[in-house]
Amino acid sequence: RYFISNNEDLSFVHLKASRAACLTPVTETSGYEWNRTCGYYREIKESATQFFFQSLPKGDHIIEEQFFVTQSGVFNSGFARVQSLYAPENRGHSSGGVLIITK
Repeated sequence: RYFISNNEDLSFVHLKASRAACLTPVTETSGYEWNRTCGYYREIKESATQFFFQSLPKGDHIIEEQFFVTQSGVFNSGFARVQSLYAPENRGHSSGGVLIITK
């Protein structure tokens, strides 16, 4: 789950969400999606998912992904980075973490 909070309307926003090596997205096809507050194009890559927003209205937004866990172990969870493509000073990121997967 990715939380985006912005205090002004933005256009052409990019969200890149890295993922742990033990995770595989449930939805493996790229395409346009719509949630309650905005629409975006989701692009599935080998180690990350990228989200492209043509417009991101002012307010709070929640983007969700679901994953399959493919193996047990200790993994770095990755981080998410969001940035306006035309106003790069409008950006933010999450912290990484550790996933411990047991059988």
